[in-house]
Amino acid sequence: MATAVCARCKATVPADNTDITLDGIVCRACQIAAAGDDKELTKLERQLRVSSGTREVIVGVFLLVLGGALLALGASVGIIAAMPIFVVGAGIYAIVRGVTRLAG
Repeated sequence: MATAVCARCKATVPADNTDITLDGIVCRACQIAAAGDDKELTKLERQLRVSSGTREVIVGVFLLVLGGALLALGASVGIIAAMPIFVVGAGIYAIVRGVTRLAG
């Protein structure tokens, strides 16, 4: 049977009695103890916001680069299409939303 080491209490437990969280692998006993701890829940919520904000910023930068490349390609041929403009707009929106999550 596979075993894992809990990131919080350092106990070796069966792998099917663990969950993977932002802190690492956590056993059921630590999860139950953390469920009643408001500080722990606040910390996990903050980590989730930062994680999702970071992902949104990455996606926004990707969309911005993709839309800029499509606009440049279209401009070189003499055609300006609406789709690259919307992709750039979506990239800017995702960056702003991600930065807002990171700041909050």
